[in-house]
Amino acid sequence: MHRDEQEKLTARRSIWADKLERAASGQAGGLHRLSKEADRWRPRPDQQEQGDAVCPLAAAEVARQGWGAIWKVEDPVQQQQRPWEIPSTEEPSLDDITAQEVEDACKHFKVATGVGTDAFHPRAFLLCREKARRP
Repeated sequence: MHRDEQEKLTARRSIWADKLERAASGQAGGLHRLSKEADRWRPRPDQQEQGDAVCPLAAAEVARQGWGAIWKVEDPVQQQQRPWEIPSTEEPSLDDITAQEVEDACKHFKVATGVGTDAFHPRAFLLCREKARRP
């Protein structure tokens, strides 16, 4: 370990020790926050009133219904209107993207980029064999 890294590590440990000492010298609230297990899920107040406070799946269903009402997902007219499926006569259509363009786009993501809900980092596509990346 380099000397500057060692100094930074020592400084961080000192700061942490000072925080612990200050928390221990007063009331136990500071130490309690450090040792307390984090809440994994807590119902919103509006969900408690609806009786959905005990189950995250029920809370998700309530949220889905709320968004469905906003976006009118049950409305037959709304279901028929899908502008992305209708070719526009006013704008030129886009060309199909190539495998090389996808690879180039993946390379632009930093290694430390967070992953999305699919837990898939964009650079992971580059780990596939070249034959698998081609149509």
